[in-house]
Amino acid sequence: MTFRLTAFLLVAAFCVAHTGLASTASVDDAALRKKWEVDESTRLYFRRADGSSLSEPDFLRAVNQGQGYSVDQPAYNGKLVFVMGQPVAWGLVPLPDGHASKLEKGALVPPFELTTVDGRPVSNAMFKGKVTLIDFFSYGCGPCLDEIPALNAYKAAHPDVQTLAVAPDNDIYIRDLVKHERFAWPTAANAAPFFRDLGLWGTPTLALIDEQGRLLATRLGPIKAPGSQSVTEGSIDQWVQSHIAAQH
Repeated sequence: MTFRLTAFLLVAAFCVAHTGLASTASVDDAALRKKWEVDESTRLYFRRADGSSLSEPDFLRAVNQGQGYSVDQPAYNGKLVFVMGQPVAWGLVPLPDGHASKLEKGALVPPFELTTVDGRPVSNAMFKGKVTLIDFFSYGCGPCLDEIPALNAYKAAHPDVQTLAVAPDNDIYIRDLVKHERFAWPTAANAAPFFRDLGLWGTPTLALIDEQGRLLATRLGPIKAPGSQSVTEGSIDQWVQSHIAAQH
C-alpha cells in the first residue's frame, strides 16, 4: 500500500538528527553542505524547534557548542531546512484495524494552535458551529499530492463545509508546495505535535469534525470512487455525507 510506505519514509526522514561533526573540526556552512550532500545552489534555512527563524551564525554557534539539530530530508525544491533540537516524533503508532487515529469517535479534538502559510492563526475555536474537514498530508507523500485536484474541487462545490490542510513538515517546504500544486485549502505547517497528539499513523488522512469540535470520522489513505483508481470530489463528498448522516 503506497501511502503507508510513503508515510514510513517520511517519518524516518523527518526524525534524522545530528549532534554535530567531529569535535576537532569547527562546523561551518561548507561542512554542513558536505555532510548533507548539497551544493551552493541549495538554499539553507535555520529554525528553532517552535518553527521560528534562526540566523545561520546563531545556528552554527549552537552546533559548535554541542547542541543537536535535525534535518528535513531530502532537500525540497532547492531548499534544505535545519532545525535546532530534536524533532517531534509521530506516526507508525500501532492502531486497531480500521482506525486512522488514536482519538475515538465523539472525542474532542486536542487543543492546537497553528498558523497557515499565509499567516492566519487557526485553533480549536474554528470548529464552533461549523462542520470541518481536515486533510493531514505531507510533502513527501505522492498520494497526498495526487488527491489535491479532488480536494480543490470538493472545496469549490461545498462552501458550507470548512476545510483545513495540515502538514508536519516545515513551512519552508509547505509554502512552496501549496503554491506549486495550487492547493486551495487553508494550509498550516510545523504541525508534528498535532499529528502526535491525534496519534495519526500516516498520510494522507482525512478527519471530519462536528460543530462542537468532536471527531466524527477519520480515514487513512485515498478515498477512491467505486470502481475507480482516482479520488474525486464525489467520493470525498459521499464519505463526508455518510458520517454526517450517521451522527443523527
